[in-house]
Amino acid sequence: GGEYGGTITPATATIKGTAPEGVDAVITYTGIANDGTQYVNRTDVPTKAGTYTVRVTINDTNYEVSGIDVATMIISRKIVELPEIASKEYTGEALTADIAASELYTVSQGSDWVNVGDYNVEFTLNDASNYRWVTSTADKTTGIFTITRASNSVTAPNVNGTYVYGTPIVPTGATANFGTVYYVYATEENSDSYTTTVPTEVGTYYVRAAVAGTTNYFGATSETAVMFEIVQAEVALPTLETESTVYSGVRQTNLLKGYDSASMTLDLGSLAATQTAEGLELYAINVGTYTIKVTLNDSHNYKWAEGVTEVSLTWEITQFTGNTVEVSITQNAVYGDELVVDVTADMGAESAQITYYADNGGSIGELLTAQPTEAGTYWVVATIADTDNYVGGTDSEQFTIQPETVADTVSGGESVIYDGAAHTVYITGVDLSLMSVTSESTLTYVNGRYDLTMTDAGDYTI
Repeated sequence: GGEYGGTITPATATIKGTAPEGVDAVITYTGIANDGTQYVNRTDVPTKAGTYTVRVTINDTNYEVSGIDVATMIISRKIVELPEIASKEYTGEALTADIAASELYTVSQGSDWVNVGDYNVEFTLNDASNYRWVTSTADKTTGIFTITRASNSVTAPNVNGTYVYGTPIVPTGATANFGTVYYVYATEENSDSYTTTVPTEVGTYYVRAAVAGTTNYFGATSETAVMFEIVQAEVALPTLETESTVYSGVRQTNLLKGYDSASMTLDLGSLAATQTAEGLELYAINVGTYTIKVTLNDSHNYKWAEGVTEVSLTWEITQFTGNTVEVSITQNAVYGDELVVDVTADMGAESAQITYYADNGGSIGELLTAQPTEAGTYWVVATIADTDNYVGGTDSEQFTIQPETVADTVSGGESVIYDGAAHTVYITGVDLSLMSVTSESTLTYVNGRYDLTMTDAGDYTI
């Protein structure tokens, strides 16, 4: 026997002793090869793998074999070893082993082997009758193809050398073999404490690009760290829209421009304020000097152009000096009527003090202690006192209280010649609150009139 494809040792038989000429042993083979080929008493030596019965006979019927005349011959299947399967690194694409089919076997591999892991490559013998795997008697066996975790690298990022405080830090340009690039920062180039926290404060920093590892590839950090600097943001000094206004009697506004609550602290003193789109609107009424103190509350990250950290601004409301005062009697004054005095002024009319004076030949005379009521000519004076907010003033006007006009009396009767008879004259319309009635003789009051009745000749008067 032997191994398929190798040297096959045929069966042999030896005749002991001396045989007559022409008498010899005959060896035949009977059996079925693994592939089904039949051997029946064939004298040619089998070459295919299988198990065969070997029989010895004598070519002369006058002789027979004594002893063992049957044996078994085995031709074993040739051993086939699996080829060595090299692993490959993860690429992100489907991979297969670099194994090709041969004359001995075919190879079957998957089409979706992407991720790190072990995958079975299937080998199938072309002739399983005459060949066998070293580890299996079946016609199929598997080998392991391994996809290993890929090495990785990432390039250094691009950043601006200088950023003004408040400007976003946005590195760009870094690329990696695998994974999504992110950025890590530190205050020292070779620090062991790089973090993903993006710097915001003024200072010097370093940035590296990085990718996180997965089961398919290793993480990586750029070998080069790129330096950048965050510098102070320069802000303009705050200013007042106006530094001086004049008292007006109503609430005034001023505008504080350039105030930023994020970077500045404000001391308004007694001023009220409201934030508007144009700036901080300030409010005040009274005369005074108002000081607004503005301080940089973050001098590390901000600076004013002039280099100062605190500024005081002054808004002055000055006293109103152009006060015009006018006083007048608003109607013709008549005895018995109430005097109506009107005072107008730019400021303080409601607080004017009213005084009255006698007339002295067209000029102001003696001060009166009360408002005059009698008919006559007088002076009225309105005086507004000075205050912190405005300068007062004074004005005067001459006026006359006219006598009250009363209804005339009505009289009746006429002059006559003495005739011995009594004659009467009368008067009506007498207001005793304003008039007195007298006569040389007795008057008779009848039904609202005064009668005088006389007989003798003479001149009579009521």
